[in-house]
Amino acid sequence: MSLVSHRCFCGAALIAAIAVATADANIFPSAVKITSVTPGGVTVRYILNEDADGSGGNPGVQIRVLRASDHVAVKTVQLTAPAAGTRRGASTWMWDKTDDVSNPVPQGEYYFEITASDDGHAIWTQISDDADDNNKYNSLRGVAVNRNPESPYYGRIYVSNSVAGTVSGGPTLGDGIYMRNADCSDSDVGQGFTARTGGQDWTLSANSPFRLRVGEDDSLFIADYSDAHSGVYMADPDVNGAVDVLDSSDRASGGLSSVHGSIVGSAVPVGTLAGGDLQIYAIDEDYPSPINSLMRWDVNAGPLPSTNPPTLLNSPLLAVFDVICDVARAPDGKLFLMQYRYEGSDVASVFVLSPDGGTILWDSLAATHAIDPGANDYLRQCYGGIALTSDGSMMAIAKYASQTMIVPIDPGTGLPDLASRVEVASGSAAYSRGIDLDAVGNVYLVTSGHARLRVWSPPTGANSSTTQSGTFTTAGPTILTNPQSQTVCSPGVPSVQLSVTATGTGTLSYLWLKNNSPLANGGHYSGVTTNQLTISPVDAGDLGVYRVEVTDSNGTTPSEEALLAMYAAPTITANPQTQMVTAGDSVGFSVGASSAVTPSPTLSYQWRMNDVNLTDDGVNVVGATTANLMLHNVAVSGSGAKLHAVVTDTCGQSASSTVATLLVVEIPCHDPFADSDGDGDVDMYDFGVFQSCFSGLEFYTDPACRCFDRDGNDVVNAVDLGDPWNPQPNTFMACFSGAAIPADPDCDGEAASFFEDFDVDHTANWVVNKGPNPDGSSANFFFDYSTVGIPAAPGSNGTTRGLRLAANVTGATFSGLSVSPAGQSFSGDYTLECYMWLNYNGPLNGGGVGSTQVTGLGIGTAGGVATWAGSGAAIDSVHFGMTGDGGSSADFRAYSSAATTSYQDGSSVYIAGPELTNRNSTHPYYSVFGGQGAPATQLALFSSQTGVTDVGASGFAWRHVKVVKSGNFAIWIVEGTPLVFVDLTTVALGGGNILFNQYDINATVATDPNQLLFGLIDNVRVSPN
Repeated sequence: MSLVSHRCFCGAALIAAIAVATADANIFPSAVKITSVTPGGVTVRYILNEDADGSGGNPGVQIRVLRASDHVAVKTVQLTAPAAGTRRGASTWMWDKTDDVSNPVPQGEYYFEITASDDGHAIWTQISDDADDNNKYNSLRGVAVNRNPESPYYGRIYVSNSVAGTVSGGPTLGDGIYMRNADCSDSDVGQGFTARTGGQDWTLSANSPFRLRVGEDDSLFIADYSDAHSGVYMADPDVNGAVDVLDSSDRASGGLSSVHGSIVGSAVPVGTLAGGDLQIYAIDEDYPSPINSLMRWDVNAGPLPSTNPPTLLNSPLLAVFDVICDVARAPDGKLFLMQYRYEGSDVASVFVLSPDGGTILWDSLAATHAIDPGANDYLRQCYGGIALTSDGSMMAIAKYASQTMIVPIDPGTGLPDLASRVEVASGSAAYSRGIDLDAVGNVYLVTSGHARLRVWSPPTGANSSTTQSGTFTTAGPTILTNPQSQTVCSPGVPSVQLSVTATGTGTLSYLWLKNNSPLANGGHYSGVTTNQLTISPVDAGDLGVYRVEVTDSNGTTPSEEALLAMYAAPTITANPQTQMVTAGDSVGFSVGASSAVTPSPTLSYQWRMNDVNLTDDGVNVVGATTANLMLHNVAVSGSGAKLHAVVTDTCGQSASSTVATLLVVEIPCHDPFADSDGDGDVDMYDFGVFQSCFSGLEFYTDPACRCFDRDGNDVVNAVDLGDPWNPQPNTFMACFSGAAIPADPDCDGEAASFFEDFDVDHTANWVVNKGPNPDGSSANFFFDYSTVGIPAAPGSNGTTRGLRLAANVTGATFSGLSVSPAGQSFSGDYTLECYMWLNYNGPLNGGGVGSTQVTGLGIGTAGGVATWAGSGAAIDSVHFGMTGDGGSSADFRAYSSAATTSYQDGSSVYIAGPELTNRNSTHPYYSVFGGQGAPATQLALFSSQTGVTDVGASGFAWRHVKVVKSGNFAIWIVEGTPLVFVDLTTVALGGGNILFNQYDINATVATDPNQLLFGLIDNVRVSPN
């Protein structure tokens, strides 16, 4: 085969049909039919027009069984080439009425869906075999293919043979119609080489029968060009009978009757007789004058033969007598006319008319001249007919010498794109006689010169097509009532019964299955082969999915599945949260839970503290057996208590909440310490409160008295009062500002064990410890932070000096530094607090390159080692830190000797909760932070500092930060929000000093030309609790 290509031809759009096929495909399953439905299974037959070799990830053939009610596939099998079922020709496959996991499907309506896939062809390729006797005919006149995928005759080929005789080297044939399958094999009719006549006498002329077309209702329409038998005939799909469509009762010897003459080309049907809208388009050689006029017969609903005269649509175009003509109709109603012209210089070979036939929209000679003004008609020598694809995307013309001209149709105009034509050398002998296209774009050509039916497949590459069968009903018993799902309270239930009722033919048999496996009588099971299954007693191993298969003489029907389940334990929907309160206060804990025991969803509650049940005492413990627990008058001695709730359902199943920690801190003393009412003045009111505490140990019950006990001996006495006339530091009288007694100006600092506001350069009083990148880290103890636009920290009296910490300013090394006050050591219960500012290089929402660093503080160090994220085993403290930009997955961190790489995600030390995101700034617990912009002064100085911090990020605000050491716990608090608590009994501390640190989270250097990445510390205070 050779191919002459004038331009690349690309295929067309989807065919609107049940087969998922395109006019540029080549393979399709046809003649899909149910051949048997038995108790053992359902067999489907399909015919492939080519081998299904698969394409890409698609197998050669995929078969699916779908429920007709909802079109859901219950079974899918894939056949990979060259397995049986993927080869050209007829194949069968039997469905055993099971689903994809081998379970029998319920009785009902189903259908098959067959998808064939192939890697296609690179060029137009003949897929029929000239040596096959089924393709040999001695007097060919027409060909047609059933294109209706919904039809059981889909893909059937019809061939007209007009003269009886024997083909050289082939069979002996008669006058009439031959039917072949899509693979060119003999059709289901089984006619072999005996022509079907439909009761008509086709022997009257060498042109009877002539051109063929298949109607919308699968009827075959046969045109007759002869004088003796002129007209249009309609046959059933198997050509058992054929009737005159047009009345021929007064036919003259020249072929002309009162309503028609000889039909020179195809009789194109539109509509159906049953639908009452049947029309026939054809070119009549005789009726009326002039000859070769385009006619339309409105047959409508009949009766047949119709005596309705034709409507003349167009007469002057095909005016050359005794020239082969043909007509085709596009889906949009346009009419395509063809006539044979040898030279192609006098008149067009192909015309396209408007649907009413009155307007010429296109002609091939003018279109040729638009491309090449001096050329003869590119479509000259049309002879064997004209055909269009079902979607109107492609035109095929059979030329005189059996070549085929393929012309795409422009989807915008609906007119031929002559410049993109392709000529297929589909033959070389004279007298092509008929042409048609199937639903996927294959070309069918018959020529008397070759005496062959030939099928040509387009160069589509990988392609596939899907065809469905009709529906069928599986046989078997009918289930009347299905077994019902049951839920038991717990293992040990005495017994459970599952039952089914069904009707069927003859005696019914039963088989119960659990989790798709057949059961046997014995153990917990009885009645396995009856309509009622008994399970006794029920234990955990009996829980599962049960069904029963009911069988009669027609087949097996499975019941619906029944679930035997146990009620799940209660579900905790909301866990109690860690709480931090002041001594003497009240605090509440709550738990949320739901019950799966739907008949009785009542839940009972028991709160436990340190794994001991709490009991209501009506005073300090209230709600110990409810969802909401209240503790009153909490004491510091109770700090660190672990609380959780045990929730129990009516089945006796329990679930425990996560553990919450109660953190109790002493009442903070006002500054000055003797200012009991916090009004900023130690006056007579405060003296009265002092008097109420100044009576010995027996009156030392109000926690507020603790603030007057300056020597810490648990007694408020004369030592704490001090000498009114010679007041000593750390006594009440040193702060008292009566009418005649001025207060000690230093009283404000008397309550603090350590205080540093950095307003004086105390660099010499601090120890600096650096990590592995000492040159890239720095500590400035007298930094004027107003130079970078940061306002004074709270409590600074307007000064803007503080401690500036910076890490990895240069050198891409994982590193950091820490600082501690020289010679300090704190013991007992105390609070370390300061104001902390986390600055970084912008833009603020997310930060600039390398902007993620941590600023922190800690307690319990000896002050001699660099303390940062990479300290490892050298850690001798418990320390805490946070990022400014929220750019880490661990924005809030805690470290100790027990967690040298930090307490990890989900650790219970983080008060945010047990989630794996409990130290990420995105956790809702940290949403109190964020939304801060750079100070206006800083933004004015540095234009990169635009935007605002993300929600949860701690940067660009003075944060009041505390570490409270209370008993055996250290609690980290930022802006009043407790973030971390650490049990100090689980860690090793190296000393009693404090520290502040700054470190990078990895080995990076920030793009920070303005040195805006640092942490600030101001107004440090250590106060005894």
